Amino acid sequence: MKVPAKILLAVSGALVLLHVAGAVWSTHLSWGVHLFSFYPPMASLIALAAAAAAIFIPAVQQAAGNALELVVRKTASLPSLVVNLALAGALTGLGYAFAAQLHLLGDSAILMRSIPKSTWGSEVISSFKNQPLLNVIYRWAMDLGGSGVDTHPGEVYTTINIIAGVLLVFLTTWFVRLLPRPPVERFILGLFLFTGAGSQFFFGYVENYVLQYVATIAYAITGWMALEKKVHIAVPVLILAVLPGFNLGTGIFLPSGIFLILYYFRDQKGKALAIIAGIGAAGAAVLYLVGFNFMGFINKIIGGSVDFLPLFAARDGNYPYAMFSLLHLLDWFNAHSLIVPFGVFIPAALMFAMPKEDRWKGPALNFLLILSACGLAFTWIVNSALGMARDWDMLSSFFIPLMVLDVFLLAKAPNAEPRRPVLVTILIVSFLHLAGFIGVNADAERHLARMRTLDSELLLSKASQMTFDEALANFFFDNGRYAEAKIYYERYMAIDSANTRIVGNISDVYRKLGEADNYFRQLKRGVELGSTNP
Repeated sequence: MKVPAKILLAVSGALVLLHVAGAVWSTHLSWGVHLFSFYPPMASLIALAAAAAAIFIPAVQQAAGNALELVVRKTASLPSLVVNLALAGALTGLGYAFAAQLHLLGDSAILMRSIPKSTWGSEVISSFKNQPLLNVIYRWAMDLGGSGVDTHPGEVYTTINIIAGVLLVFLTTWFVRLLPRPPVERFILGLFLFTGAGSQFFFGYVENYVLQYVATIAYAITGWMALEKKVHIAVPVLILAVLPGFNLGTGIFLPSGIFLILYYFRDQKGKALAIIAGIGAAGAAVLYLVGFNFMGFINKIIGGSVDFLPLFAARDGNYPYAMFSLLHLLDWFNAHSLIVPFGVFIPAALMFAMPKEDRWKGPALNFLLILSACGLAFTWIVNSALGMARDWDMLSSFFIPLMVLDVFLLAKAPNAEPRRPVLVTILIVSFLHLAGFIGVNADAERHLARMRTLDSELLLSKASQMTFDEALANFFFDNGRYAEAKIYYERYMAIDSANTRIVGNISDVYRKLGEADNYFRQLKRGVELGSTNP
């Protein structure tokens, strides 16, 4: 076994050990790897032992590889359309069978509560202020459901998620056929793309980022293929132009697009510059048409936006920590571990195995390196509202270029032999990690237990703590669990006792619990604050 393969197996072992540690020591500090702490101990032990066996027992690697090869051989004679439909059907069926249940974490509950009350007009509603294209798509999906404005938001998101998952299946099967590897290895690499945590979107997850996630993968793949002359450059350029419609933050990928165009038209510099200028003008026009205020955005950044972490000190209640701090590094590592566990480790292991002429001059590799660096820069500077635990879904699209870079290196790096056992091991570890994540969200009590674990004073800003505590308190109140609702309303009040909405809510909790003195004390507090809520 050559050195790169040994390094990758060592990384696989380290990831399994991190999951074991997270299962034993489940806190917000280990939120990227603590998934198996929410299962029965025996189930977690079996899952983690299976991952360890795939790393250390060659017979397990061989058996798993043979099973995958048998699947590939049996399906080789089938028409590609049949294979695609079967895979898409399997993904859709699994998505329904293991759909997310509570939607407490992040903006999911807010979206499902607020969208039906929104006024649909010419302006983008607040839920889609950073995703202008989703306004159009959401309304189309709502009409597709047949009930129009009465369609439940959860049904609309399910429709969008299924369509996105099917698109990714067709994209992936087309893509892997172009890889210079044996069929079984291509199959493994295609499955590997689905083991990023963003695949949770296809399992009933309510958020606005699934189309952005799929479009980002499509951009990375088609950009790579365009530089190898297997796709016309117009395809990735068009996808890059559409990406900001799914999320304005994807504008950070622009340097990769500039590299793509400049290299593709390296003998026609004038044409390349004209194309770049044209795309810039078209993008500015589209942003103007959807009401984006460019100067307001610049002033917001210059004036100190809460969307970005402060460099060295976090004195404001909107920030959990500074950008350059150990807490941020830990939180960022957890985000990476949850979304793309092998992300940065595969390039670290295989980059030095690439020939120098490919390592620094290979256009596809350099394109993917630039794209990945842009995405990582975004994940580092952005202030995720709930200490990255909430906004893993938004960050997933910016981590995912790393997965495509991983596929490139796993497919093309020499000196990585024996390749198939290593690929099988990486796939098994990645799959178990994703299954652990999906399983937590597919069970109401496991999801709730993880939600409570993430309520941290250390890694959440004051503003985030209040949002978190109110979400939990509202859930417990709505489900008649008033003693637990009291705990989280009181935590909120310990931070801000002047919010009349919370004062009214906690007084109602005290009434339900029969705590008359506390009930009247909070009613008086509401009057003192000028509340007009009857």
